[in-house]
Amino acid sequence: MKLKLRTPTLTKVVELEDGSTVEDLSAIVLSLGVVDFAIKGGFPPKPIDLADGSKTLASAGIQNGDQLIVSTSGGEITKGNDIVSVNRGHKDPVVGGFKSGSSGASGSSDLITAPCGKKKLVLRVMEDDNSCMFRAVGYNMMKDADTMFELRMLVKDRIASDPETYSDAILGRPRNEYMSWITRQDSWGGAIELQILAENLGLTIISADVSTGRLDHFNPGKPTFCIVVYSGIHYDSVALADASDLYTNTSDVTVFSQDAQGAQVLESLNVLMQELKQKHYYTDTASFAVKCHDCGQTFTGEKGALEHAKKTGHANFGEK
Repeated sequence: MKLKLRTPTLTKVVELEDGSTVEDLSAIVLSLGVVDFAIKGGFPPKPIDLADGSKTLASAGIQNGDQLIVSTSGGEITKGNDIVSVNRGHKDPVVGGFKSGSSGASGSSDLITAPCGKKKLVLRVMEDDNSCMFRAVGYNMMKDADTMFELRMLVKDRIASDPETYSDAILGRPRNEYMSWITRQDSWGGAIELQILAENLGLTIISADVSTGRLDHFNPGKPTFCIVVYSGIHYDSVALADASDLYTNTSDVTVFSQDAQGAQVLESLNVLMQELKQKHYYTDTASFAVKCHDCGQTFTGEKGALEHAKKTGHANFGEK
């Protein structure tokens, strides 16, 4: 049985005998230098019960080829060349301030919020690492911003299974090339990925564009929805939180029903968007200068960057 273990700092393929137990798996995780850990498997990732060490991996729901996510509250210890840094648990959203990739980044450490009844609607800022869209959706759905790989694979599998909908023409490049590209950690997600994720996760994803104020509904008409904020080159999440608990994320609600509270959330979203636009939390993608970090060429606007990406397969872009 081969399994892929993904810790916060290491991905490793391990091989176990058929009939191996939960205790055997735990021993391997410990040998990687991970302590005080939990393991999740499947999609969406669900906790695997480690209490009964004699239980076989098969009876615990683990199958050959599975990827397992190892999280740790106690951190990791250095072991040879396998682990080179300490990383405590999953990356949480940044609860204060702007990301440096946004125009409103300079020096602010304040949360951006809007009143919503007795609570607050708050921008939860994602890591600026080319996986921000996947992080935002993962945080909304699973309170885990580190499910980018699983979400990318979900997109790839959907494209592979539906060649009629996701043709070369729709994707803008050969299907096999696109599927390979979207699984890379440095490839940006966009409208195609949001539509696929919304359909597969069974809800509406609302993408709120800071620059224009436009709300794009992916997989519309579903009884529940979540919100991502698009700044032109970056995606963040939106959560409803207790006013007294804005800096811990523990009270965050990120999936909303199409009811009176959901309508109130959307009203508050308009206020939040106005606040973000006033703080210039967006990039004008039609005129900003963008640089390809793969080859060093520069372009004007998102259109130029996208054309270059289609021709070359390059995906590592940033503001010049």
